[in-house]
Amino acid sequence: MKRVTRKKRRRRCIKVKNRKRFVTVLTTIILIIVMPIIVKEISAFTIQSKCNSNKVENIPKNIVSISKDKKEDIRKMKNSSKDISNKKIDDKVFFKDSVFFGDSITDSLSFYEILDESNVVGIIGILLSKAHTKIDKLVEKNPKNIFILLGANDLEDDISVNYFVDKYKELIHSIKQKLPDSKVYIQSILPVSEKVKEKKPLLNNLRINKFNEAIKNMTKEENINFIDLTSILKNTDKNLYEPDGVHVKYQFYKLWLNYLKNNI
Repeated sequence: MKRVTRKKRRRRCIKVKNRKRFVTVLTTIILIIVMPIIVKEISAFTIQSKCNSNKVENIPKNIVSISKDKKEDIRKMKNSSKDISNKKIDDKVFFKDSVFFGDSITDSLSFYEILDESNVVGIIGILLSKAHTKIDKLVEKNPKNIFILLGANDLEDDISVNYFVDKYKELIHSIKQKLPDSKVYIQSILPVSEKVKEKKPLLNNLRINKFNEAIKNMTKEENINFIDLTSILKNTDKNLYEPDGVHVKYQFYKLWLNYLKNNI
């Protein structure tokens, strides 16, 4: 019985050894067949990647330029769409959370019923030195936005730019202190017609431009918004001035508000 058992064990060992050899030989054969295919595929992939890279690098400059032009066109179309959509919104709705603070030019926004009286604080003949006395009217309304247009009356007097800027800063600081959550927009002094200097020599466009530049620099220092309204009156073939050459006609007010809609 013992001899038979040993023989069986020997046979089993031989079978196991033969099986291992078979697996090894089979694996070797498979590798020999498969490896060239794998190497070929890897090479093909590498070549394709280089080709794609070269294609990207070799895109003609004019195509890149066209792509940039298309992006610019898209940007302009978006802005144009914004302009159109904003113009469709009624002025009273668009500026319902805003207050316009200024002199007689501002007062006409409610006079012409373009905006409600609750959105306008316009005082005829007001000077910057007196404007701070009207801040309580702004506080009562607690607006989200405040659009300030002042300075034309001040320029009729022989005041310096420094004095003017100091008074404007005092006004801004008072508004910020009492209405810290309101967003303040300072608008440029409107240009006047050339004939104005005949009767009011100090109120001329050369001086207005000088003071506007000072206002612009001040807004940068105070970190508030500046809106230049000059182009509304300059870039038009219509006469938007009243006979006095200082005040403006009804048509200007619609252009003004549309300009604000698209620049704030």
